[in-house]
Amino acid sequence: MTEIATTTHQRGGRMRLGFFCPHCGCRSTGRNNRYLSPLLMELTFVCNNLQCGHIYVAQIEAVRSLSPSSIPRTDIQLPLSQHVRRGALNAVLSNSPVAATADPVDDVPAASRTGDLFEGLAYG
Repeated sequence: MTEIATTTHQRGGRMRLGFFCPHCGCRSTGRNNRYLSPLLMELTFVCNNLQCGHIYVAQIEAVRSLSPSSIPRTDIQLPLSQHVRRGALNAVLSNSPVAATADPVDDVPAASRTGDLFEGLAYG
């Protein structure tokens, strides 16, 4: 398995992903990427060793969640990591002030839920 190298940008302090070349072991630089799905990306890497010159493709996949999204997409299904303390997470979610004070949607009249944003404006 190829080792992953991580380095920090000089500006911004962001983490940058890199790989070591599977043939010579030198660092490689990412050149291009493309998303195959919302959870899977392919990256093209070029070995920094000019004598080697290897160009290869790696894949990065999102495989589990460490902390659930606050704005989850219904078409994305990522399992929670085994390291997540599910009991503590459920307690936090069930004691959320938003959950405790939110009115159920069924108690709101349909007219006030689906009102037209531009109602009453003159067009023309």
